[in-house]
Amino acid sequence: MNRFLWDCREAGFEFWPVANRVRSSVIGKNPTRQLRDTLHRLARLEIKALVPEDSASADLSLAKAEPLCLCAKGSKMREAIRRLALDILDEPTKD
Repeated sequence: MNRFLWDCREAGFEFWPVANRVRSSVIGKNPTRQLRDTLHRLARLEIKALVPEDSASADLSLAKAEPLCLCAKGSKMREAIRRLALDILDEPTKD
């Protein structure tokens, strides 16, 4: 987190913070709220997406050499990545 916050200060462009491998075993109760609150408090940033940890689906995807959308249709990680991709596609580009 510290390195990310430092890089935020140096960035000269708009970016979307994305938290990946989000899980309560590392952060504690309600990791989503803790990440959102901490990033807002320290950097006044809003997390654009939270991608939950799902090592079983990620391992299956690698083992089968297939994307998550084909081999792990019920994965919460797959759904979070799908929503982020749709958000990116919907975002107007700045030329």
